[in-house]
Amino acid sequence: MSFVYKIIKSYLFVAPYFILISFSYAEVKRSAAEKNMEWGAPTQDVSASIATTKVTYVVGEPIPIIYRLKNDSNNNIWISVSDPLSDFDINVTGIGFGVVSRKDFNRKVNRVDIPLTLYGKQRKLLSLEASARAAMLSPGKQFKSHFGAYSLSRLYDMSIAGEYEIKISQKLTFHGSQEIINLDSNTLKIKVVNRVE
Repeated sequence: MSFVYKIIKSYLFVAPYFILISFSYAEVKRSAAEKNMEWGAPTQDVSASIATTKVTYVVGEPIPIIYRLKNDSNNNIWISVSDPLSDFDINVTGIGFGVVSRKDFNRKVNRVDIPLTLYGKQRKLLSLEASARAAMLSPGKQFKSHFGAYSLSRLYDMSIAGEYEIKISQKLTFHGSQEIINLDSNTLKIKVVNRVE
């Protein structure tokens, strides 16, 4: 009994430190990824950025997206916060897949638009029926979205190993104006492999 008691006591003493170290490591990893975020070209002093937690994923692995919007203008802007699939125009492109063109069998197409999965199509239809919600982003502030529970690899057919480019566009409105601007993020490049390299 004494031996079991010592093991439990030592575990209870070490476990909080292990949890704290694990949490700290996750925070450091997350903040390092956020510091390395690339931004798209600013449009009227508003910029957008997309990132993932790593650059290489295994086929079928969830690919989380972090979207950030930065308002460096002097005006408030309205942003849609209804559903990522209705709020954003997401473009996923496969690079270097070597697909043969139907017009010329000797020519290879290097870029392929990646279609939505069946789940992605269903989510897209449901997102169009979602009630519209908007939020105001003040000057000097940032908006951050983790795309909720959506995984890019579940929405888009990324089942082929290769390189992918992701770009997101969003329509914004300045407060007190009817002008709608189209804001493009940076182009994010990731690699999908059949197994861990």
